[in-house]
Amino acid sequence: MPTDSSNLVVSPHFLESGSIYVFKREFDAYFCSVGRVYVKKDTICQCINESGTLFFFGSKNTLPREAVQMIKSDPGKYLDDITGGYSTYAYYAPTSRFGSAADFQKLVDELHQAGIGVILDWTPAQFPRYASGLERFDGTPLYEKQNPAEAIHPFWGTLLYNYASPMVKDFLISNACFWAEVYHADGLRMDDVDAMLYLDYGRNQGEWTPNIYGSNENLDALEFLKHLNSVIKQRNPGLLLIAQEDGLWPELTDSVANDHLGFDYKWSGGWTKDLLEYLGKDPIERKNYHDQLTVSMLYAYCEHYILTLGSRDVGTLKEFADRLPGTQEQKDAQIREAYAYMMLHPGCKMMAPDKDMPKDLEMFVKDLNNMYLAHPALYQMDDEYDGFEWIQLMKYEENVVAFLRKTEKPEETILAVCNFAAIPYENYQVGVPFAGKYKEIFNSDDKKYGGEGVVNARVKAAKKAECDEREYSITVKLPALGVTIFTCTPEETKEKKAAESKIKKSITKARTVRKAAAKTKAAVKTAVKPVTKKVTKAAPKVTNGTETPVKKDLTEDK
Repeated sequence: MPTDSSNLVVSPHFLESGSIYVFKREFDAYFCSVGRVYVKKDTICQCINESGTLFFFGSKNTLPREAVQMIKSDPGKYLDDITGGYSTYAYYAPTSRFGSAADFQKLVDELHQAGIGVILDWTPAQFPRYASGLERFDGTPLYEKQNPAEAIHPFWGTLLYNYASPMVKDFLISNACFWAEVYHADGLRMDDVDAMLYLDYGRNQGEWTPNIYGSNENLDALEFLKHLNSVIKQRNPGLLLIAQEDGLWPELTDSVANDHLGFDYKWSGGWTKDLLEYLGKDPIERKNYHDQLTVSMLYAYCEHYILTLGSRDVGTLKEFADRLPGTQEQKDAQIREAYAYMMLHPGCKMMAPDKDMPKDLEMFVKDLNNMYLAHPALYQMDDEYDGFEWIQLMKYEENVVAFLRKTEKPEETILAVCNFAAIPYENYQVGVPFAGKYKEIFNSDDKKYGGEGVVNARVKAAKKAECDEREYSITVKLPALGVTIFTCTPEETKEKKAAESKIKKSITKARTVRKAAAKTKAAVKTAVKPVTKKVTKAAPKVTNGTETPVKKDLTEDK
């Protein structure tokens, strides 16, 4: 995969509006960076040489990948500033303000040649109200819902699509395939999915009409999303489908074959909200909000999540710092800690530091990304319970959490200790999984990152001193508002073999339990069908604006 970006020459107009921001790393891997970051650069080469990686996706036995998200590839931004550029009716045209369609194709091609994927924001939920757009296209509510009161988005004032219309479904599914097959997009991030799924989204009692079963699910939207995702997976199996849904819709990322919606990932806005609210508290008060830091692990494996700290979540670095308590040095330390905690937490990653970030933060982000890629425990078992283990969950008085990230090999285990208190701990004891050596490989308080330099320079040998209900422990220095990360090397003894055997047995047992649970769940589904499933016996196939049934066994599992 090429790492030299000197050959990248693209029409500069696509970059002048801040429509994208590209981050190219020095490591030989690929995955994703995104965010509403406003830049003015003359060539894509200059953008790629900036630092920072935004999206990290990966699965077992694969390295994470790097990509770029484009959130303003259509003219909608200039037509509807209130909705932030997300609603558009020009579904088949990249905006001419940044260049021609051929320029956009060349941009995507050059990004692919550099090993960078392209993810587009796509809005099948709403469209703006303009006479030149889709509203009352033929003088009647052709694309929008028939009931005027229910057709208007309660927050944005845009119009909601009528998913009961075969023409609307054909139009949107064809458009998704268009961006994947004509412009070779690698993924679609669908915004505002909760406005599609819930009839009462943003509405009071009496302002919405229940479905035929008396509940608030939009059955037409459900069938549309299932059909959309199954068609895309049949035609473009590698395309990523990402849903931003801030509600509690269950199993959003389970397959259509299992009677779910079939998305690949869910945008985890809840994780971001909880973390930012926790960090916004004074460190003295954080003990009262400790659950906001740890609750995410209760649902981390319910979906395939993308964790986000992009510019759309935190704003610019200055805006991010303004959310945080303390001096400027403490604010900077907490920004580094937030990025490090996200990288250690199970789930795919998305962050977008400023293009003008200080050199020490730039070095921090670069080293953090390289550390992430170098250690399979941080991504290889992201979707399995056995890839994560709490060491210290309830140290709320100290504002400390400690946990392990694991693979099936004990020698790949990573120990992370995060201190969210404003004071350092000189001799902090933490339990460890086995006897052996523990070497600090990353510390957010390193002086080269602008920290105070409270680091653990020497390798720690585990002592037989019980702590955290574990036989062995180590004593470390914990920086204030900092994260320290250790590799774990078991002793070359019978204990190492015992640890390997224990891990493998644990993983095998957990997988067996999950398979049994899945079979039980399937049996229950067969015995008692929920009422909303009555309309899901067959997914429709779009053919020249008409629909014909498609048997479920033709849809492809995720």
